[in-house]
Amino acid sequence: MKAMSQEIKRSINGEVYFDEISKRIYSVDASIFQIIPKGVIVPKSIDDIQRAVKYAGAHNIPVIARGAATGITGGCIGDGLIIDTSKYLKKIHEVNYEEGYALCEPGVIQDQLNAVLAPKGYCLGPDTSTGSRATLGGMLANNSAGAHSLRYGKMVDHVISVKTLLADGEMVEFGLESENSFNEKCNTPGIVGNVYKCIKNIRQNHSEDV
Repeated sequence: MKAMSQEIKRSINGEVYFDEISKRIYSVDASIFQIIPKGVIVPKSIDDIQRAVKYAGAHNIPVIARGAATGITGGCIGDGLIIDTSKYLKKIHEVNYEEGYALCEPGVIQDQLNAVLAPKGYCLGPDTSTGSRATLGGMLANNSAGAHSLRYGKMVDHVISVKTLLADGEMVEFGLESENSFNEKCNTPGIVGNVYKCIKNIRQNHSEDV
């Protein structure tokens, strides 16, 4: 564990915690569960996350993304490497009112985004009860809704595209695809192609269940 800590500390600029107190703190969220992680990383940049994910993938270590830890199902705890995006990755890069989108980092808080949008009369559709703390990354992962979801929809209804890291550290953007583009990506080599093939299999064999 000490060797892992030292290697990760050398490769990223963010904060790295492998001490018992920090691991205990990150072993719980708003759920009833508790799982002690192997370590905790608080990245200062996307590059930090990429390096951490590459390291974890190379050493077969699970990765658990963490936002505000307001979820009640234990989604941000686990026996792996926790990556906490809530401290530094909370920048709103762009708000485009003409085209109707905002480009945000995963640590942006729901109320933070709404405060920026409010002067123009806009807000994020999902309005969780933990809006003063819930991060967009966590809301996306949980497909958060809220008291007005019947009218304004869930998080999935308000996401145009997502840039995400695969297990090998490759950055990929997922969004709406044409049928031709989708089929082409099913033939892409490596993890990307496997992701699209898996989705295709679900569509073909489990569409009625879905």
